[in-house]
Amino acid sequence: MLEFLETYLKLLNSSHHRWSSTALVLERILIAWEPLLQAYRKFNQPFPLTDMDRTLCIEFYSMIERVRAVQIKAQAMQTFVIVDVYVVLYSLYTTVLDVNKPLELIILVCCQLGSEDPDLVSQSHDVL
Repeated sequence: MLEFLETYLKLLNSSHHRWSSTALVLERILIAWEPLLQAYRKFNQPFPLTDMDRTLCIEFYSMIERVRAVQIKAQAMQTFVIVDVYVVLYSLYTTVLDVNKPLELIILVCCQLGSEDPDLVSQSHDVL
């Protein structure tokens, strides 16, 4: 982790009762993908995940992270957010959850620990 990301980066555990924490786990795995791959290679061990697994993680993360953002907004304390939540839900329904529109994939390999905006790549729903 120090060689690639110049920081110590711990992998996260998800709480089974909090599904939105899965987004944080996927984010950390995707950021640390290359260091993990190199660590397995260093010890001559087969990496248990494939490129297809990485693609699936990116696709799932791109959906669940946006749903998680709605959840975070809805749980705001001491502020009136119901109208904002409905607006964001409608936006989510008409973009990410609309099977007729491409999904904007969030590619995290270029984004190291939130220091940059992640790259967005469109992917049509029929190839997800």
